[in-house]
Amino acid sequence: MGQVLDIAKRLKEGLPVTDEERLTLSAAESAFKPVLNEFIERSAKVMETLRPALVKLPGMVQKFGQWTNAISEHLAPVLASMAVAFRELPPRLQSALLTLGESGWYLDGEWGLSELWQLEQLLLDARAAEVDAILTQHYEDRLEAIEGFLVAALPKRKKILQAAFAAHRRGEFELSVPVLLAQTDGACLDITRYQFFIKASGKPQVALHVADLALDAFSEAMLSPLTKVLPVNASEKDRDSRVKAQGLATWQQLNRHQVLHGESTDYATQVNSLKVVSLINYVVGALARDGTAPT
Repeated sequence: MGQVLDIAKRLKEGLPVTDEERLTLSAAESAFKPVLNEFIERSAKVMETLRPALVKLPGMVQKFGQWTNAISEHLAPVLASMAVAFRELPPRLQSALLTLGESGWYLDGEWGLSELWQLEQLLLDARAAEVDAILTQHYEDRLEAIEGFLVAALPKRKKILQAAFAAHRRGEFELSVPVLLAQTDGACLDITRYQFFIKASGKPQVALHVADLALDAFSEAMLSPLTKVLPVNASEKDRDSRVKAQGLATWQQLNRHQVLHGESTDYATQVNSLKVVSLINYVVGALARDGTAPT
């Protein structure tokens, strides 16, 4: 609770807050909301119970134990509900982030949990086109801010990043997509010394870095897309397996290997370019916790 209050205070004062802290605050708000009305109702009942005693100041000391018991009795169920909500959050968060990753999109720290749950549900309802439309608008609106964040976090890549974002704005997605894919792997290597698109024991190399961090359940869920094989980093074997399992004729999603090795010639779309913007924004935001990668 102290951590949540500290994050809220820093956010209100305009102080730096990481993407993970923003989501922690959103998680707290999400957990508190269902029980807030009950909390208010129970608190009112407590005060009504205590009102006769409060006007009898000489007897306050004697009544203190009774007040404490009454408060504990009424508020314990509320606190228990909050604990359950927080305990159930990490697996739900991981599921939502991986569902998003399967569609080629990645978390933006500007979202609250309600937006994330909405996007997940649309994807589960096979409404991927709606998600593409929503996130295309979102990332176009956020393009300047994300570019600024990446340039500040990755100063030695400034010129390359600016060229890639300029190409996107000109509609030259043939250029922006491969450059940003390459810079994603480079940024991951800068920050962790591990690569995102090369595998180790069937997982992205960067999963080794995540495993060494000794994270809590919430942080593990936040970083789970870095530890799984998703469409963008699927190998040829992975892609063949997914095509067969889904009963498709051919592979249809954005894939780094196919783009950078010239196997794909139809990747140059606004949606794909913004998907890679979402990827590099997520990778740097999730891994560079202090907002600054090694130079």
